[in-house]
Amino acid sequence: MKKMKKAILVFFGSLFVMLFSGCGRSDGELPYLAIGYMFSNHQASLMVAAQMGELFADYGVYLREVLPRERYVLVVDGADAANIHTVVANNGGEVMTLMSQGHVQMALTSIGLPFGQIDQGEPMSILGPIHVDGVALIGANHLPVHDFDGFLDYVRGQNQPVHIGYHSPANAPVIIFEETMRYLGFTITRNPLDFDADILLINLRGTANLIPSLHSGEVVAWVGPSPFPELAILQGDGRLIIDLKYLPGGQWTDFPCCVFSVSDATLQEHRDIVVAFYDLLRVASVFANAEPEIAGQIVSDWMGIDVRAAANTMTIFTTEITENWLQHSELIFTVLQENGTLQSSLANMDFNEASGILFDLSIANQVHGCCGY
Repeated sequence: MKKMKKAILVFFGSLFVMLFSGCGRSDGELPYLAIGYMFSNHQASLMVAAQMGELFADYGVYLREVLPRERYVLVVDGADAANIHTVVANNGGEVMTLMSQGHVQMALTSIGLPFGQIDQGEPMSILGPIHVDGVALIGANHLPVHDFDGFLDYVRGQNQPVHIGYHSPANAPVIIFEETMRYLGFTITRNPLDFDADILLINLRGTANLIPSLHSGEVVAWVGPSPFPELAILQGDGRLIIDLKYLPGGQWTDFPCCVFSVSDATLQEHRDIVVAFYDLLRVASVFANAEPEIAGQIVSDWMGIDVRAAANTMTIFTTEITENWLQHSELIFTVLQENGTLQSSLANMDFNEASGILFDLSIANQVHGCCGY
């Protein structure tokens, strides 16, 4: 019996070592970096990079799988460069919490979230986008609305605030929606006791709660990221009111949403690894745009959703810095200043001055061989 117990302990001890000791070379010399993300088409470049693995070897950088969807070795020019741990969270706010606690060193979140963290003194930098677009307003099936003009008429006709959901604060979908509605003259609140507002915004605390909120009646509509709009439509859980890039104002196409952020300590200690990893995201982004069916299948398998919703995404994947992207980033920055989200170090700073604190665009420029931003 003692021998059996000892054998069991040896087995599980060996299993523990295999799963959690280095994820690459056994000598423990490889750096360990964790990246936080959430379930969304917006994060598809990470899923594609992980799943395609050695098929990307010709590009000089790829991930070798150690534990599916969790642990990988980053291989650069044929040599093991770093252990990579992928950490999924319910929303971008949770990813930022993991970053501040030191549990992850890299993050994929909506751009407004690192703005807020940096404002509070978190030592991190935004390196650039991982996509643009891919957000929509979805209404409940019982809502007598079939387009955005009908939605506006519906809101005007109510004698109490219309409940609209969003999945995470300081997130691009809710910023775009809120800014547009204010531009159109509507009043918006997050205070459930403010009965004079036209719209009450409700934090649904994660993408997993978007579709259920329509069935429960908690909201009559929500703004959210792909693939959840596509999934709601496909399953008959809701109807498309508008792809947010077509909202009035003419400034929402190619709008920033999710970005790649890295702790300053990681940039200082492992810059070459960060450059290689962002280059891998670039490769995966190009592939996802060119092969939406394959990318959709990867996202479907990874997230456990219908492949048709994953493949039929409104998202455009890119890691390239453009003047348009920077101008739209400034708009988000201004909105967050005005609504009080940025109330510390960045509260009274103009965007040009803040850019040097918020961004390190040199890595994206290096990856793309341009552009001098």
